[in-house]
Amino acid sequence: MAVLLLVGAIALVGCDGNLNNSEFDLDQLMKQYDEWGQDTEDNPYIYFAFDSTSFYAMDVSWEDDNGTPTDTSDDTLIHYSIEVDSYTDSTITGHYTVYDSELDMNVDHPITVQITYNASSGLSLSFSGPDNAGLEGKSYNNLQPCDS
Repeated sequence: MAVLLLVGAIALVGCDGNLNNSEFDLDQLMKQYDEWGQDTEDNPYIYFAFDSTSFYAMDVSWEDDNGTPTDTSDDTLIHYSIEVDSYTDSTITGHYTVYDSELDMNVDHPITVQITYNASSGLSLSFSGPDNAGLEGKSYNNLQPCDS
């Protein structure tokens, strides 16, 4: 009987004790793994920023090799910084700023981010908003936590 209870407990929690694939707590997920992705256009670096009380920002960025992958001298940093207005369940709403390599800014674009998580495939993000400043319409799937 004790063995069955132990097997049942492992099945509910998951073998590694991480989040299961049917439900996730966004707060727990982002605090446990605040850095995701591989810093590429298809699999960007994602950072969730928390202070002592709340989730306040999210960054999406990657290095664009400008068609010359072996020459890093012409790489361009693509960086979106989202100021979080609110988040509930799996939805983040806020405004974002676009930064380019010259540190010019294109500010205050409303954005909504839908987040889903599946233990076998990873984190997925979908961006929507009324402007067309860069993130709107983008989706990123199968993001994995960055190595710590």
